[in-house]
Amino acid sequence: MNETEMNKPTGTEASNSRQLANVFRRLFAIPEVGVLIPLLGFIIIFYALNPVFLSPANVTTMLRAMSFGTGRNMVIANKAVLAWSLTVRTGRA
Repeated sequence: MNETEMNKPTGTEASNSRQLANVFRRLFAIPEVGVLIPLLGFIIIFYALNPVFLSPANVTTMLRAMSFGTGRNMVIANKAVLAWSLTVRTGRA
């Protein structure tokens, strides 16, 4: 056997690599994956720098802070929509 024949993938190896490529293609076709990959990268980096980062207390604190921020943004958005609808109905700014 020469060197090119030895490096050539067999039928099952080529099939497996095609299946893996198809899985990645379908996975990266989802727009949200573009956000999740950097997020997972940051989680891994921060955990490597400080193992306490993924402690239950810290995760709870982060989730609570995110929910507070989301709720605050919803209130602000509702006020903006309410102000816009009152302006449209009354015709006054």
